[in-house]
Amino acid sequence: MASEPIPYSQRDMAHIESLEFQILGQIRVLADGEPIELGPFKQRALLALLIVNANRVVSTDRILEALWGEEGADKDHFVHISGLID
Repeated sequence: MASEPIPYSQRDMAHIESLEFQILGQIRVLADGEPIELGPFKQRALLALLIVNANRVVSTDRILEALWGEEGADKDHFVHISGLID
């Protein structure tokens, strides 16, 4: 039986021995085999963008274009970015 994802803000990240990123199908992150709650859609989309561009610089313009397209973004795009960093 799969356990419920735990918000990563509630995990003791210093003691995690392994992280597994699953990007085919629904994006998932497992910390020591347990799922981590990844937040709202745009936050998950940002994580996926960064994963597929691992070891490469992803410009702010590229992020904004990928997540918001031609409609552009307002200042709340930093909320999604900071949600991954926290």
